[in-house]
Amino acid sequence: MPSVTFAVDKQLKESMEHFSWVNWSAVAKDGALKKAKLLLLLKKPESADEIAFLEWAAETVRSNRKDRLQELKKLGLI
Repeated sequence: MPSVTFAVDKQLKESMEHFSWVNWSAVAKDGALKKAKLLLLLKKPESADEIAFLEWAAETVRSNRKDRLQELKKLGLI
């Protein structure tokens, strides 16, 4: 498995040493994984198929919300 090394400032290093029972490698790995997943979700679509799918999904959500709003109004809930 590849490894990654990064630098931290003195103050952070001292704080990390204060909590020596924490697996800082796992904390960094989890943080990097969460950030990578978020960035993948936010990336720009690359193909016409991706764009078409995203447009379809957005329209479906809008339509479902509109239908649900009308249903709630009919029931007198809003």
